[in-house]
Amino acid sequence: MKRVRKSKTARRGTVMSVLGGSFLTREDFSKIFPFLVYLTVLLMLLITNAYIAESTSRAIKKTPYSCAICAWNTSIRNPPIPRNPHRPS
Repeated sequence: MKRVRKSKTARRGTVMSVLGGSFLTREDFSKIFPFLVYLTVLLMLLITNAYIAESTSRAIKKTPYSCAICAWNTSIRNPPIPRNPHRPS
């Protein structure tokens, strides 16, 4: 079986109809529209998921640094009280 290739003018016509917006006026568009909405929602979910993952990653990377600063500040402000091991309490 031979595959039938579309000519470049047919491809160009399809691309131009999408860019020009003339595909919106065809009857076939009403069949394709729910699928385009579905693809748009999936794309928005993908972008949102990537944004949330990046934010979480940044927060996780920042946590040990901020904990180290808090520990350092606490040890400077409230030094541990030295206890004499030979003195009875």
